[in-house]
Amino acid sequence: MKRVFSNVPEWAWVALGALVAFVVYASCRLPGFGEQDSARLAEDSVLWHFARSVAIDDFDYRLRTSPLYIHFIKVALDVGLPIRRVPALMNWFGAFMSGVCLAGLYYLFKVFSERALAATAVALCALTPGFWVCSIYGIPTIPGLTLWVLSALAFARACTLERWRDPKFTAFVILSGLLGFLALSLKADLILCSGLFLALALKQRGRRLFLMATAAATVTTALGASLLYTHAISSTHSAFGHESQRQSLSDFSSGWSTRFPFDVDYLLNANNSATITHAAGSVLFATMAVAVLSGLLAGGKSAQIARAATLAAVPTILFWGLKSGNSARHNVPALPLLVLAACNLFFVATGSAARARLLVALVLLFSCLDTTGRGSVVPPANLQLLTQQLHTSSHQLHQSARDFLRQPGPRKALIEGYLSAYDEFEAFALEGRLRFDPVAMEITREPDQHIRLVHVRDSGDARRRAQALRDEGWQVFSLQYKL
Repeated sequence: MKRVFSNVPEWAWVALGALVAFVVYASCRLPGFGEQDSARLAEDSVLWHFARSVAIDDFDYRLRTSPLYIHFIKVALDVGLPIRRVPALMNWFGAFMSGVCLAGLYYLFKVFSERALAATAVALCALTPGFWVCSIYGIPTIPGLTLWVLSALAFARACTLERWRDPKFTAFVILSGLLGFLALSLKADLILCSGLFLALALKQRGRRLFLMATAAATVTTALGASLLYTHAISSTHSAFGHESQRQSLSDFSSGWSTRFPFDVDYLLNANNSATITHAAGSVLFATMAVAVLSGLLAGGKSAQIARAATLAAVPTILFWGLKSGNSARHNVPALPLLVLAACNLFFVATGSAARARLLVALVLLFSCLDTTGRGSVVPPANLQLLTQQLHTSSHQLHQSARDFLRQPGPRKALIEGYLSAYDEFEAFALEGRLRFDPVAMEITREPDQHIRLVHVRDSGDARRRAQALRDEGWQVFSLQYKL
């Protein structure tokens, strides 16, 4: 029997593992949106589908940070996807790409380690709360990370070629740039993980300077292509009744920094920093920190892994950790190489793959006992509890909006702040023929039902708008505010 298994090619085991991961994630996927950002991305696509054209600033920052994801869903709607099926498309796509991502991570880990360590690290990474969250509902983090990992693998293959004039070298670098462009178009903040390419270049002896320059050129070209793509798909005029600013990248970055300033206090704040530790689970995060520090001092393979983890992960953790509104999801691209470093520490400390895997199992067991945290922002390490929380929250938000919209009445108003995308999506997903006026932000459902979408600044503004609409004969509803 052992001989039979040993004859199975490696790629078959990897494919089987990816399939198992997909089946597990798909079986746990949510029926609706997992968080408001997921809902906003879907609503952006729906609004674009109805308005036919959008300006680059119509969707706040989201058309800049995830243009390909929004465009992908919009095209699916244009070719006939029912609006009601958008969450299913996003969630199935996320589960599928998670399986592919884990397969890619196995081969990426093998660049820095051997098979046993790579396989253990992939299994542990798949069960971290952050990776789990992004795999059971639709969000562009995992699809973007998948393509970023494949881009890194193409660049790593180019680095192994001895002659830079070899056509294969050029082909792999171009492939890396193309995959990098797609990754950054799905999730722009993956640019913070560019240190991975630097780590791959530094791993090679003798041509480090040349490969570092090639890595910088590849990443820069991918980022530039993503920016050009964003401008190409957006219009110069807004369909939503306001003047399009068509901000430059520097203006946008300046505005972003004003809204979300860097502040060391955020990193030191227990509530904000909990999003970082809970992305991996507190026990595993502590192990990762020890593994990186000890690895940098140890030298050899451990130093290579620790250096790669530092270059690929620290910028992401610091960028989001120094800002308000951090979420475990933001830190997911930083996890893989940190997990590899932690598993390497177990392998080095025990001197045995079997004993190292026993330690990994103990870490997962302790994680199951940790029920602190709630939802996708600060997820509990207990994955069963986390999945239940997300399913309950998603169902309640969708069902509350659905129940209101199904009540009889010709004039309904949805008054929301940050939760607007849930009930507005449900309005667009109603059965029947719909027309949308992007200037008035009003949906007309034939024959004579009108649904107005009202965005407000705060609870006081919400109550004032609600009373004014009631005086005009509108039924009002809000998921966020008590009206």
